[in-house]
Amino acid sequence: MDVTAPTYDELLDQNRRQARLIEELRAEVERLKSEPEQARRAGKRQAAPFSKGTPKDQPQRPGRQPGHAPSHRLPPPPEQVDRTIEVPLPAAGPECHAPLDDVPVTVHDQYQIDLPEPKPVVTRFRVPVARCPACFRRVQGRHPEQISDALGAAAVQFGPRLLGFAADLKHRVGTPFRKCAAVLATLTGPVVSAAALVRGSQRRAWLAQPSPEALAEAALTEPMGKGALETVKL
Repeated sequence: MDVTAPTYDELLDQNRRQARLIEELRAEVERLKSEPEQARRAGKRQAAPFSKGTPKDQPQRPGRQPGHAPSHRLPPPPEQVDRTIEVPLPAAGPECHAPLDDVPVTVHDQYQIDLPEPKPVVTRFRVPVARCPACFRRVQGRHPEQISDALGAAAVQFGPRLLGFAADLKHRVGTPFRKCAAVLATLTGPVVSAAALVRGSQRRAWLAQPSPEALAEAALTEPMGKGALETVKL
C-alpha cells in the first residue's frame, strides 16, 4: 500500500499545532502547581484583616441615603405597658438655680423595653403513692406538668422551659452545653450542670421521635407519599 509522504507545509503546520499545544499544557501545569500554594497561604492565620477586594472607584456613603425615609421604633400600645413611672422635675435650674415651681411643664413619654427580673419558679408536686390491694402493684399519681416520675434522691429536677431554652441555645444558636449552664446561672440563679443539660436534651430528642404509625400517616398525607409507600410495599 502506497503511503504519501507529508509535504513540507503539512509538517510545518503540524509542528506549529504541537508547539501551541505544548504551551497550553505548560500553562495548565503551572496553574495547577500554584493552586496548592495559594490554598496553603490562605489557610495561614495573618495579623492583618482579610482583604475586601479591590476598592470601588465611587463607593456608596455609609448611613441612610438621601431620599430614604427615617426609621425608628414605634411606641408600644397602651395595653402592653406593664408599669408607668412619674419622673420628678428638678427643683431648680442647673445653672442659675432658679426655682421651677411655677413654670409650665410639658410631659413626654419614653418607653424602655427590658427583660423581667430573673426569678426561677419552684413547683412542689405532692405525689400520692399507694399499692393496689388486688394485684399488689405500686401505683403513683402523675400531673401533666411533671416531666418525670422520679422520687427520692432524684426528686429535684429541672422543668421543660429551662431545658427547652438550653436546647435552643445549643442546637439553634450553637452554644456549648457548658456555656449554656453559665448563661442559665446568670439569668435564673440555679446552678445547672452541663451533664444535666445533655441528659435533658437527649430525653427531649427521644420524646420528639415519631412512631412508625405517625411516619406512615404523614407519608400518606404528602402529595407523593402514598405512591412512594405503595412502591415500597410492592
